Amino acid sequence: MKKLLVALIIVAAALSASPSLREKAAPRLMPVWTDVRGLLKKPLRPFVTPLQEQHANSEVLEIMRALKESVFRDGRVPRTANFLGWINARQLTDHDGIDPWGKPYTLVQTRDTLYVVSMGPDTTLNTADDIKAGFPHRR
Repeated sequence: MKKLLVALIIVAAALSASPSLREKAAPRLMPVWTDVRGLLKKPLRPFVTPLQEQHANSEVLEIMRALKESVFRDGRVPRTANFLGWINARQLTDHDGIDPWGKPYTLVQTRDTLYVVSMGPDTTLNTADDIKAGFPHRR
């Protein structure tokens, strides 16, 4: 197993160092890489999920900080339907307003609070694993 891992690291290093080699190998290696990712996804989940949650929490806080500043400065709340565009216009996240689980960050407005929400690992809104931050704001 160690020899295989070392071989994979050497191949990955060679491919990343040589664009022409990468272009030639990509059609054959991408299906293999997809299979390997699929096989490793479940065993690595206990290690990856906390990192994803930490990253999402950091982005939620950054979006909330910018939202709070914008609302207090301009007096306007972005429309929920345009929130992803609002995030992207300000370049607030690493992946165009998409959280680590592939879902867009969401704006949720209650009667007296604005929340920035990541749906979390289960990708469902309003569940226990949602990652959110908010601040008081009346409609």
